[in-house]
Amino acid sequence: MIAKHVPMRSIKKSDFAELVKYITDEQGKTERLGHVRVTNCEANTLPAVMAEVMATQHGNTRSEADKTYHLLVSFRAGEKPDAETLRAIEDRICAGLGFAEHQRVSAVHHDTDNLHIHIAINKIHPTRNTIHEPYRAYRALADLCATLERDYGLERDNHETRQRVSENRANDMERHAGVESLVGWILCDTAARLHAPRSGPPPDLHPLQEWFQPLFRLAAEHAALAPAASVARQLLAAPREVCPLHGDLHHENVLDFGDRGWLAIDPHGLLGERTFDYANIFTNPDLSDPGRPLAILPGRLEARLSIVVATTGFEPERLLRWIIAWTGLSAAWFIGDGDGEGEGAAIDLAVNAMARRLLD
Repeated sequence: MIAKHVPMRSIKKSDFAELVKYITDEQGKTERLGHVRVTNCEANTLPAVMAEVMATQHGNTRSEADKTYHLLVSFRAGEKPDAETLRAIEDRICAGLGFAEHQRVSAVHHDTDNLHIHIAINKIHPTRNTIHEPYRAYRALADLCATLERDYGLERDNHETRQRVSENRANDMERHAGVESLVGWILCDTAARLHAPRSGPPPDLHPLQEWFQPLFRLAAEHAALAPAASVARQLLAAPREVCPLHGDLHHENVLDFGDRGWLAIDPHGLLGERTFDYANIFTNPDLSDPGRPLAILPGRLEARLSIVVATTGFEPERLLRWIIAWTGLSAAWFIGDGDGEGEGAAIDLAVNAMARRLLD
């Protein structure tokens, strides 16, 4: 069993309601969502629970820190603890992090080989209105997992508390060790394993054509999106190497799971050309931390391009075109959310322009 804190990727402070919507969304896959549980809330419907938690968060006006904590608990392939055990494990982990009295919503997911639980926790205490940030959470989680594996007879994982990356975030390797080639290799290797042929019928997947609809809708109104929309239409009309896609593969969605290696979390379940999954690498980690930019630094796109091309064998021109398409789609999402003037769209469009210049 592995338990990890999942850092928020959005430039904005995380939104508890949006996280709950995400973890409780079946995404058109009947096998994705299992039991949904609400803890320490008076409301009994999800919309009311989200409103209750948001009200609690708004009651704390002093802290400018992120007020939502996203926790992921994953079990080894084949392990399927019963509902009572899952509840007990969730309770003990949350208590061990200091969140026993905090409001939370959890959802069991079955859409990967490893049964896992997403837990959205309100870091604001419901009565004291104080914010709680677990100290050295990675150490506490390692100790908790080792104890829970013993108590519930689960297969043991390696819970060494070394931080191969800060909170196991691959982008910190780039920032502090200057080993971008290693980060690129980890991301490319993870994508290649996800795209490998598997036995059995494929899961329900969303066609990539549908995923790009926000870009196509907004391109007519926003000239900056028009080049990306044009390129995306061409790519989608003649896809290559179609396979199941993760859909959101980036520095913070690939975590070190010890003996299990580097694994991707939070798949969106798409179907399309596999090159698409690599395009997201080129806008991160800037979208989660624009104060310390990497993706938009001069020469960074070219450096990453050479790493991915060398690792995958992709044609550089086609990868650049997917980068253009992807950054346009990501910018369209920001614009659609009313944040078209914010840093997120600006980063996407900056990388988009860089990629188009390399194609010229």
